Amino acid sequence: MNTLDRLEKRLGRFAIPNVMRIFTVIYAIGLVLWIMNPSVYLLSLALNPGAILQGEVWRLVSWLLFPPTVGNNLIETVVYGLIALFFYYWIGGMLERSWGCFRFNFYLFLGILFHIAAAFVVNFVMHGFALITPSALNLSLFLAFALTFPDLRIYIMGLIPVRAIYLGVLYAGIELYYFIVGNAGSRVAILLSLLNLGLYLHWSGALKSLLGVKAGGALRQGSARPKIIPLDGAKRKREAGSEKTARHRCTVCGRTELTNPELEFRYCSKCKGDHEYCSDHLYTHEHLES
Repeated sequence: MNTLDRLEKRLGRFAIPNVMRIFTVIYAIGLVLWIMNPSVYLLSLALNPGAILQGEVWRLVSWLLFPPTVGNNLIETVVYGLIALFFYYWIGGMLERSWGCFRFNFYLFLGILFHIAAAFVVNFVMHGFALITPSALNLSLFLAFALTFPDLRIYIMGLIPVRAIYLGVLYAGIELYYFIVGNAGSRVAILLSLLNLGLYLHWSGALKSLLGVKAGGALRQGSARPKIIPLDGAKRKREAGSEKTARHRCTVCGRTELTNPELEFRYCSKCKGDHEYCSDHLYTHEHLES
């Protein structure tokens, strides 16, 4: 059981389902405010540690009221903004369905905390205010999406199919350019967003899966399989009554289509043998060699 499994066992009940829907509404409000008067964000909503320490604590949340993209004019801002709203809502939903509700919540809110920390670090070091927006947070979302679904084809302008991993590399290159030419705030935000991605991949065990490495080295023949997380009493009773008829069972958590009918079950092509996983663990488990 990795770090995120232990956290999910303790805190999973606090996860917010469809959390990306909430963030899409927040971004949409930010888009409207930006169209009406961009200075409102800069003067009253931005993540300004100095203002926060003087009592404007709403800035700890209101800095998220920023459009996902801004054009050179009103038409570009509206068109690109609406496309970006749909796009980030889509990839956020894909990640939540793939990772599970708790893991996606953890990744998203950890990124937010890192952005807030970046703002205070820059303020402490530079003794000044550097504008930090959710742009780097969106970067970490897309990079996580590209690593989770590297072969998924995204149609540019609805016509040109491009694999997600290639767009991820392009996106990372653009952010590298902004890291070089940007201010201290943008640099720290980009670094912390990448740190967020790295920590998540490490804590979830996904980094080892991506690299084709197992925890503690390659698994030996006959080595122990992942532990099955014990179910609570009610679920045990339901599972005991349905054990003979259940057709699908997750190798990691032991849930079946009878105890949890909302889950989908798939076999992993990278694991040797017939190992089936629920939708919460299909992309996050450690591949088995026996």
